Amino acid sequence: MPISSTNVKFSDIKTEFEGTIPIKLSDYYNISNKFGNYVIGIPSSSTISLSNFKGKQKPIKITGTNNTINIVSDNTNYSYALFTNNGTFTVSQNLIADVLIVGGGGSARGYGGAGGGGVLYGTSISIPAGSYNIVIGAGGTGGNNGGDTTAFGATCYGGGYGADFIARGNNGGSGGGAGGTGNGSGDNVVGGVLQASKGSILASATSYGNNGGLGGNTWYAVYGSGGGGGGGAGGAGSRGAEGDYGGNGGNGVLINITGSNYYWAGGGGGFSSQTYGGNGGLGGGGGGRGVSAGGSGGTNSLNSGGNASTSVNGNGGANTGGGGGGGGGSGGSGVVIVRFSFPNFVSGVGNYIKTASDNSNYRYAFFANNGTIVLNKNITCDILIVGGGGGGGSRHAGGGGAGAVIYLTNQTLNLGTYNINIGAGGASTSSAGQGGTGGDTSIISGSTTLYLAKGGGFGSYSSSAGDGGSGGGANFSGNAGNAVNTNIPSGVYGNNGGFGTGGGGENFWGGGGGGGAGGAGGNCYLSYGYYAVAGNGGNGRQINITGVNIYYGGGGGGGCASSAQSAGSGGLGGGGAGSFGANTATSGTANTGGGGGGAGFYDVYNGTSGTGGSGVVIIRYSIT
Repeated sequence: MPISSTNVKFSDIKTEFEGTIPIKLSDYYNISNKFGNYVIGIPSSSTISLSNFKGKQKPIKITGTNNTINIVSDNTNYSYALFTNNGTFTVSQNLIADVLIVGGGGSARGYGGAGGGGVLYGTSISIPAGSYNIVIGAGGTGGNNGGDTTAFGATCYGGGYGADFIARGNNGGSGGGAGGTGNGSGDNVVGGVLQASKGSILASATSYGNNGGLGGNTWYAVYGSGGGGGGGAGGAGSRGAEGDYGGNGGNGVLINITGSNYYWAGGGGGFSSQTYGGNGGLGGGGGGRGVSAGGSGGTNSLNSGGNASTSVNGNGGANTGGGGGGGGGSGGSGVVIVRFSFPNFVSGVGNYIKTASDNSNYRYAFFANNGTIVLNKNITCDILIVGGGGGGGSRHAGGGGAGAVIYLTNQTLNLGTYNINIGAGGASTSSAGQGGTGGDTSIISGSTTLYLAKGGGFGSYSSSAGDGGSGGGANFSGNAGNAVNTNIPSGVYGNNGGFGTGGGGENFWGGGGGGGAGGAGGNCYLSYGYYAVAGNGGNGRQINITGVNIYYGGGGGGGCASSAQSAGSGGLGGGGAGSFGANTATSGTANTGGGGGGAGFYDVYNGTSGTGGSGVVIIRYSIT
């Protein structure tokens, strides 16, 4: 429990933050690092006193299995644990949190759309310290109810199945839609049954669910009327029309727990054997199949419901609890989300803070554009900095060089504010000449540039290609560009561009590939001593900083004059392909530092080269 805000004792400090006897306050200079970055206000040097510990508390540790912990997008002082599969949630101390539980959506047997899963949502829920099993309800298949989702002693029931012809939709978290000719709708399991399954922890939570829609009452030809829509957590399913239009699924309930306003557990649209299937409810409901056309799947959810057609069933969206569309659609699986206050010691503007996919104990700040990163403590981190790629040249010219790739591990960034400048990609050209040099990418503290990745060199037609993070590719009459990072410590990657060549007159010339972070640009060579084969862009460097192995800094391919020759391919890592004739080359991929492809020419017409891809900064750090 927190230390007193009025009367601080040495024994209280030892109890809360551990330590030895006799206690020395200087032992607690690095307490923030010891306990995972969240003890704010205790100095790391110089003067320290008992008053610094008033109201302080050892931070809560949240672990478990099969959950992804993300920063809430509308408030970085909150995080949420997302369970899309069975797992565990373990908390070291009592935790106040918001909790969303969604059952799996039902599946449709025939006419009626299936009901969405039940939804249970509570705010400011007290979760006692301990470990909790999370079971995610599967989406219903084969005309059955969705699976139940259980968490923290509560159960949300799966959605009811949608009825077959002249039948009643089934009970569920939300009821399934009825079949044609209107034989009643599914009953709503909301009230007593769901309330009785809340358990003590979620006793104050609110449950959501609604009835399915009736089928149309009028016999239409020999097929009956349209099936009713499945019930959604936020509204009942619509009645099937008597002209055999399928009813729309009920909308899900609108809840913001991740930082985005999403609907949860929309009902599936009803089936039509004569005309149009009903639309799925907002929140992942699947569209109903129809003989003339199927209904649309429900959107504005974690995953959209499937669109139906005359032959394809609309399934509920995964991890939304959406009901399957009439005609045989399967339900979407359920989900559990726990949102809690977890002060984020990394903030700023222009960055997206995401969870590393290989380890949920790590975050990374992703800068696609200029911004700032603000640290309220010292951190040890891995840093990736990529300069902007160079633009390719035009008229059987060289490809642009990639921006330099800097990758450094176990770097220390001290608390404070850092400016991030992202290098733009170099410009393209349609004149017989060179592209633009890529912009530099940097991390700056005050007036000091801590890290700088050079932009890629330009690809060229007649003059020498540009130097840069990686050098640009050249035409036969100029020198290839050089990488200019040789005087920078290890961890910086760049290579030279390739040379062009010519044979049999200008119509048979070709350019070299731009250099990449992982290899030099390819040289153009002559096939059969006559036809130019333009150089490929050098491959980039493969780096895992986000949890996925990704190439950064591929060079642009060279251009050539005619289709009888071969233009160069772009290097792995965002390099753009070269073009032949008067065609437009491919640009480098944004936020990879890839070089732009070089262009060719035909008759008197020059092709347009590719622009370079912009750079990127990624900073990965531990939250534990």
